[in-house]
Amino acid sequence: MTSSSAIKALVTTGVLSDNDMRIINELRLLRNKAVHELSASISEYEAAKFLEIAQDVSDIIAGEAWQKFGGCSG
Repeated sequence: MTSSSAIKALVTTGVLSDNDMRIINELRLLRNKAVHELSASISEYEAAKFLEIAQDVSDIIAGEAWQKFGGCSG
C-alpha cells in the first residue's frame, strides 16, 4: 500500500478529515521537492512552511490517538 492510498483509506474510514488529508499531502509535496529535486533550492518561507505543516500533522496524529486510546499510558 502506498502512503497516498493509506491516507485515502484513513479519510474513507473517518480517521482523518479531508482537511487533514490536504495538510498531509502538502507536507509530502514539500518533502518530495526537498529530497528529489537536487537542483531545487528551498526558500526560508518553504522551510518554515514545512515545519508548520509537520507540526500540524503531528497534532492531527496525537489528537486522533488521544481520542482513540483515551490518552497516553506510561
